[in-house]
Order: sequence, then structure tokens, then C-alpha cells
Amino acid sequence: PTVVFVHGASNSGVSWAPLVARLDGFRCVVLDRPGCGLSDPLARNVDDGEALGTFADLLVVDLLDAIGVEVAHVVATSFGGYFALRAAAAHPGRLGRMVVLGWTAGASRLPLFMRLASVDVVGRLLTAVRPNERAVRAMLRQIGLRQALRAGRVSQELVDCYLALLRETDTMRNELRAFPRLIGPRRRMDDRALLPVSLLARIRTPVHFLWGEEDPFGGADVACQFVDHVPGAVLELLPGAGHAVWIDDPDHAATVTRRFLDPSERSERTNGHVLRPARPTDAGRLREIERAAGAAFADVGMPEVAEEEPWAEEQLVAYATAGRSWVIADQGDEAVGYVVVDIVDGCAHVEQVSVHPDHQGLGLGRALLDEVERWARRQRMPALTLTTFTEVPWNGPLYAHLGFVPLADDELGPGLRAVRVEESAHGLDPDRRLCMRRPVEPAP
Repeated sequence: PTVVFVHGASNSGVSWAPLVARLDGFRCVVLDRPGCGLSDPLARNVDDGEALGTFADLLVVDLLDAIGVEVAHVVATSFGGYFALRAAAAHPGRLGRMVVLGWTAGASRLPLFMRLASVDVVGRLLTAVRPNERAVRAMLRQIGLRQALRAGRVSQELVDCYLALLRETDTMRNELRAFPRLIGPRRRMDDRALLPVSLLARIRTPVHFLWGEEDPFGGADVACQFVDHVPGAVLELLPGAGHAVWIDDPDHAATVTRRFLDPSERSERTNGHVLRPARPTDAGRLREIERAAGAAFADVGMPEVAEEEPWAEEQLVAYATAGRSWVIADQGDEAVGYVVVDIVDGCAHVEQVSVHPDHQGLGLGRALLDEVERWARRQRMPALTLTTFTEVPWNGPLYAHLGFVPLADDELGPGLRAVRVEESAHGLDPDRRLCMRRPVEPAP
């Protein structure tokens, strides 16, 4: 499948190198937006918000026409998302699926260097000074790559590419020419350069947002507010990541991109089902799954458990919004299983994992737990934990089969001890319950 990559402001297609290198099997079309890299700049009459919107509607589809492709997937980041999402709204039949990595339109704040650059006299001074590597690294820190730089995840080759982009091309000069018009007097994105809610509501292209929780343009609160306006969109928050999530964690960004853009990748891992982050709109369906799955407890002499009311929708929405809930969905995208996770004693604690009886026996519960382990690995957590019934066949014995081991009382941390106390207060017999732990394996 063909995938078009649209980069952000003051950048070029070379920034996608860490991600594209991991996407073998895709035809990756990486462009330099007008005025960036080796592309000619925008004409003077399209550098204000209104005219830019009209131009943005056509950028991606004009490229598809030029390369003779009718429909393609799109991966976009930052200001590139402005072009991609406008194209999705204006030409719904031309875009297949879309992954958006970070965002700026609608941002609550802008990094210092962008606010300064929007001041005309400062912008002219910035382009008059020959940049050096120190300035490049400072700019990367401003967009949230501080931890990645410290950890050595930003290669010297990538830093050299950014430095060459600033020294050998007119990218910064061309972009700064637009900043005073696209950034308003309060040093925010001008309203004309944003995406109105009415436009977002028209998008029918399936979109997966992978958003860094430490994004300087806005973290989880901004992400949830923005993504809520895109029908059916999936939001995944990446803890500790900044604006360039595919540089913070290129392996995970590549996995997300593969699974979302290629149906065969998704189905292979989940026995014909799709594994995705939970959405707030899934909450009602998750309650139905819990009722159906819980009914089996009546058959083992535990009617009180079978009759227990599922979690409230508000609780399930909160987990989805926090990025700590995943679902297994059928080919119609209806959830048939789910898992929710808390953080207890520094570990990923599985609060609930359930699969609808009509879909049990297919390995879907295992797939959900494996997804939790991948999440825990990214958080650098040592293990998964849970509490469960000792003798119920699909509880303790099943989890033991999936790699969980029982914990003795003296092995429990304060968090797990508090969970046990809460369960007892809720009426669960502590003699029939146990805590289990599964270590997080190193990345393959």
C-alpha cells in the first residue's frame, strides 16, 4: 500500500527517516512541503490563514494525481496534520486511513522558539545567524525531545540532517515568513489557521492519533478535546514522549502505523479481530461484555459475582481517556473484549480483562494481556499484576498458563495490600483470592 508522509513546520521529509526505515512492505512517498527542504516556497498570496486552507485542501490529492495513485494512506505530524485532515474532509474518497503523530492546530501553547520567531524582527535575526549544532539541539529540546536526547535516541545523523536543512536550504526563512500571519497577537495559532469543529466533524477517514503526553503544544487534555471532534478517531497517549513521538519511540510508532494502516497486520495478531485503544464511546458496550462474561460465575456457585453490576460508564470513559484501556473488536469494529489497567506499586495492574462468551477460546484475552505488557514495557515497568479467584478455571489457573505466578503475602507491596483490603471490604472472600505477577520481558 502507498503511504504519503506529510511533515510539520520548519522541517522536511528527512525527519521521517526513523519511521520509514521500519515500514518495509509499504510504498512510502515522502514529500517536502512547499517552502521546505528542496521544494519551492508557497506563493505570497497563500501565506494567510484563509488562502492556506484552500491550498491545504489540495496538497495531498494533487500529489496523488501526480504519482498516479487514486487512494493512499497518510501519516502526518504537527502542521502537516493540518494539510492531511483538511484533505480528508475535502476529498473523503482519496484517503484510505490516517495516522497523526502529534498536533498543533488548536494547541493551547507554543514552544518558546516559535513564539519568538513569530515576532518579525526576531524572525529576521534568526535567519541572519548561521545555525550550529547547539542551536539545533536546543530546538529539539523545545519540541519535547529532551529525554530522547539524553537517552541517545536522537542520532547524530538526524541532528546533522536538521543542521544541513537550516544551513543549506531556505526552509526556516520560508516558514518564518508565514509565522507572523499564522500565529496571532497572543502568540497562539491564529483562528484562521486552525481546523474548525464543523470541518473535523465531516472527516470519515479512519484516524489514529499517537500523541506524546509531554507534547509542548498540549498534552492529554488538549489531545482529548481535539480528537473528540473527529468521528471514530482513536487516541493513544504515549507517556514521556514529546511532539515527535516517532523519534521518542520509533519501534512503537512503526507498530502502531503498521497495525492501523494494514488490515492483515491487525488481523494476524488477534485471530481475525482488531486490537485498538478503547474509545469513550465504547463504554456502554464494555458494560454489556462484562455482564455476559460474568454470567458464567453462576455456574460455579458464585451467583453474587455473576449478579454484580459492571463498572459505571464514567469509570470506563476515564480509563479510555487516560490511555489505559484497550479493546478487541470484530470486523464491524464492535468491541468483543477489553482490558483496563491501573498503576499499582510501579507495575501495570490489570483491573479487569473480559471477553464476550461468543468470542472466547480464540486467544483474545492473551492478546489483550500481551498489549498491556507492551504498554508496560514502554513505561519501563517491571511487571504486570492482578488479583483473581484461586480455583475458578478461567481465573487463577488460566493466568498461570499465561505466565503469571502467585505472590505470597510477604511479597505484596503496599498498593497490592490495599487492593486486597478493598476487595475484602467489598465482600470477596480473601481465602479464595490471590495476587499474581508476570514479569515484563525485554523487547525482542
